[in-house]
Amino acid sequence: MPEGAKLPLKHIYLNGNGISSEGAQAIGKFLVSPHCGLTSIYMSSNPMGDSGANALAQALPKAPYLTRLLLQSIGVSTKGAVALCKAATGHPALEVLDLGQAYATHDLGQAYNYIEDGAVTAIQDLVSAESHLSYLNFGHMAVTPPAINLISEAVLKSPSLVYFAAYPILPDPALKAATFRPAVDTTFANPAEPTRPQILMSKAVQEHLSANVKTRYGEETSYSQFMEEDRRWLVSDKTDVRKIDSVYRNRDAGLARRRLLTLVKNWEEGDETLDRVMAAHAPTCSLRRH
Repeated sequence: MPEGAKLPLKHIYLNGNGISSEGAQAIGKFLVSPHCGLTSIYMSSNPMGDSGANALAQALPKAPYLTRLLLQSIGVSTKGAVALCKAATGHPALEVLDLGQAYATHDLGQAYNYIEDGAVTAIQDLVSAESHLSYLNFGHMAVTPPAINLISEAVLKSPSLVYFAAYPILPDPALKAATFRPAVDTTFANPAEPTRPQILMSKAVQEHLSANVKTRYGEETSYSQFMEEDRRWLVSDKTDVRKIDSVYRNRDAGLARRRLLTLVKNWEEGDETLDRVMAAHAPTCSLRRH
């Protein structure tokens, strides 16, 4: 094709395709090609690991058109997460970065992302840099609450973020061990419950994100409205994805986000549905050359 001409390809959907680090390297090479105009990459639930994350990180600064990079459950550790965050820092176009956990991780036999305290500084720098970053998801992280507070302090200064999610799975090391003296009206303290400072920080972050939503989408837009409508078009392209609303799906998804409902999958133990889907193959041509 003519030198410098861009391919019309804008979005690639490769979730759950078994792509390894070798595939990530190939995509990285395409990203730096002068013919690449990709704006969205969806590669969640693939066994890419840190080497695959590094391949994408090396290409990211040379992909100025990319606005979405979703990499849930690719088996990335702190090392790979740091590489991606550093590469995304100050990116001229990137709006969405997702390193959380995919809902079907276990069912697809993939590895969760496991990001520890060593990534906190890189995440702070990512959030603090001048950019268009609007959506940042880490899901559950192998960090302590103080680490999340450090990241949250950076989030409170971001003028562009409208969605941020990061939850610690480790206890606060400064928290004293709970003691229990049996009494009729006394219950044992739950060490997993957030402390008052954590609650206040979460509230401050939520208020800041809500203010950013109003700035971006209009004063009449509440945060719940953003989550129900505009959030989907931040993560997905509006002209490329069909909007299908289901009263039951929307209701259950909303309850699940508020942790009032645990979503139940459509297959049971021993059900062959998932096996049939994973074993399915696309039609092939007998004349294809190998």
